[in-house]
Amino acid sequence: MTGSGHAIPDRGMQAERTALAWRRTSLSVAVASLGALRVGAVAGAPIALVVGGFGLLWSAALGLSARTRGRDALARMRAAAGTTCADCPPAAPLDGAQGVHIAAAAAGAVICGLGCLAVVLLL
Repeated sequence: MTGSGHAIPDRGMQAERTALAWRRTSLSVAVASLGALRVGAVAGAPIALVVGGFGLLWSAALGLSARTRGRDALARMRAAAGTTCADCPPAAPLDGAQGVHIAAAAAGAVICGLGCLAVVLLL
């Protein structure tokens, strides 16, 4: 309990919620990419096929990134709290890789957005 009478929340839940949010994002990108592939196949639009293919690759990268970052964050929190997990991988050190994941996600969003704009304007 803190001085104000409120319990300190479980800090491990934040990492889990963040990982789940990124997983939902990667699934949403995959579904939208499949839609773009469908439009490209039906309408014969190669740009839609390219955007759909890129989106599927990007969603896979987002999913792997979310899994890695979530696992690392949870391992760091467990290490800071003094609790360990026998089958958990060791935590990766905090470095510039976190920013690279975020920048890659933003770049993928911009590229997919521009591709979708091109599909809309060309169809």
